[in-house]
Amino acid sequence: MAAAISEGIHAFWWIRGRHVTGRYWLQRVLAGDLEDPVQRAWLLVANARLAVHQGAFDEAETALDQSEAAGRSHHDDRLLAAALSERVALGYRRPVAGAEAAVAPPQAIFRRLGDVGGEAELIIRRGSLEVLRGDHRAAVGSMVEALALMRAVEDSFGTASALSNIGYITALDGHFDEALTYLEESRQLFKSVGSQEGLANVVDTTLALVMTGRGEFEQAIPYYERSIELFREMNYRPGVAFEQVQLGRVRAERGEHAQATACLQDGLRAAIEAGVAEVLAFAFDATASLLLRTDRPDRAAELYAGAGRLRVAESVAVAPVDQRRLDVTWPCWLTGWTPLRWSPRGSVGPGCPAATSRRPRSPRWRTVATGPRTPAASGRVCAEAPPGQAGVARLRTLGRR
Repeated sequence: MAAAISEGIHAFWWIRGRHVTGRYWLQRVLAGDLEDPVQRAWLLVANARLAVHQGAFDEAETALDQSEAAGRSHHDDRLLAAALSERVALGYRRPVAGAEAAVAPPQAIFRRLGDVGGEAELIIRRGSLEVLRGDHRAAVGSMVEALALMRAVEDSFGTASALSNIGYITALDGHFDEALTYLEESRQLFKSVGSQEGLANVVDTTLALVMTGRGEFEQAIPYYERSIELFREMNYRPGVAFEQVQLGRVRAERGEHAQATACLQDGLRAAIEAGVAEVLAFAFDATASLLLRTDRPDRAAELYAGAGRLRVAESVAVAPVDQRRLDVTWPCWLTGWTPLRWSPRGSVGPGCPAATSRRPRSPRWRTVATGPRTPAASGRVCAEAPPGQAGVARLRTLGRR
C-alpha cells in the first residue's frame, strides 16, 4: 500500500518542489521488501527524478540503471521509456558524451505508446541539451514543439515549463522584452498548479536575469535572494550555487565588493559540491570579473582561462548575452593581455593544437592568455585550470583586502 501511495503522489512532490520530503518517503519505501519488481522500478524512476534535481547524480544513475534493466527484462515499454527519459535529464544536469543521441530511443517508444505528455517532456529535455551546447535556434524549436504537445493534452505544468524555457533562452539571447511575454504566461500557470520550483525558476531566476541584462541591478537583487531561499528549501544545490554566483556578479557591478566576495565564496563552494560544470565555469567567470575590479588581473586571467578550459572539456557553451558581456568587460580591463578564440576540445600553447584549428560550425570560446604578450609567452593558456579550492582561497584573500 505504501509503495502504491508513494508512486502515485510523487508527481505532487515534484510539482510542488517538495524534493526532500519526496526522496525521504521514497527511500523509506524502497528500503522495505517490495514483492513487485516493476513497482519497485517505478519508485526508482521517481526517486531518480527528484535526486537529479538535488544534485545526487550517482544515486540517480544507480536507480536508473536498475529501473531500465527491469523495464527491459519485464518487457514494460512504458517503464523503459520513463527510465530512458530520466537518463536524458541526468545527461543535461551532469553533461556526458552522447546525451543527445539518447533522446531517440525513448521518443520512439512514447510515440508507439501514444504518450504525448511523455514525449513532450522528453523534447523539453532535448531542448535543454541544445541550450547546453549553444544551439539556441534548435532549442527554441524543441521548446515550441513541446509547447504544442503540452497544450494538446492540457498539461498546465508542462505548458508552463515549455513557456519558461522559451523565455529563458530568449533572455540568454538578449531579447529581454520578448522574454517577459513568455515568462508572465508561464508564471500564471505555475501559480495555478502551486509549483514552487517553477516559480523559483521563472519569477525569481529568469526575471532576475532579465533585469540584470537591462542593467537594473538593484531591482534584480531581491529576486536572486528569493530564488536562493526557495532552492535551499528544495535542497537544490546547483540552483543555489548558480543564484549565489549571479547575486555576487550583480553586487560586484554595483561596487559592493565585500558583499560580492561573500556571495561568490558561497557560490563557488556550492558549485564544487554540486559538481555541475556549467555552474562552476560561470562561478570562475564571475570571480575573475571581481578580481579584475580589485586590480588582480593575474589571478583573474587564470580563473577566466580555467573557465574556458572547463567549458571546452565539458562541451558547455557560453550564452550570447554572457559572451557579449565578456567581450565588453575584458578589453576594458586587460591591457597587454591577449584574447583568444577557442574551439571545443581544443587549446593553445606548447604541445597543444593551434588556436586557429577549429572544427566546422563548432561553438567558439573566448579566453585570455595567462601572461603578458611576449614572443615567448604569447597565447599560452595550456596550464591546468585552477582547482576550485584555490578559487575559494583567492576569494578569502580578496575579502581581507
